[in-house]
Amino acid sequence: MLATVSKNEKFWSTLQQPVFSSNQSTNTLRFLSALDNEWKIITVQLKPTWDQSGFVFRILLSDKNDRKIEEFILPRTKENEVILERYDLLPCDK
Repeated sequence: MLATVSKNEKFWSTLQQPVFSSNQSTNTLRFLSALDNEWKIITVQLKPTWDQSGFVFRILLSDKNDRKIEEFILPRTKENEVILERYDLLPCDK
């Protein structure tokens, strides 16, 4: 009896698997999902990393009802720059 797997356990196991593999970071995928769900971009800032070795994008989004604000920290990559360029939100280097 212990060797058998119930239908519910199989279903739960399937839900735990990633839907697809991607070369994008988890935060980038969450950011794109938020945009798909009509979240609004409040600000985009270019910030140095904690060790001063590079830069990250700090992005604030609000939901469509302006009730919740989320912060996303995305690595400064060419892919993320292309995404922000589409929304005309690429911050200038200073």
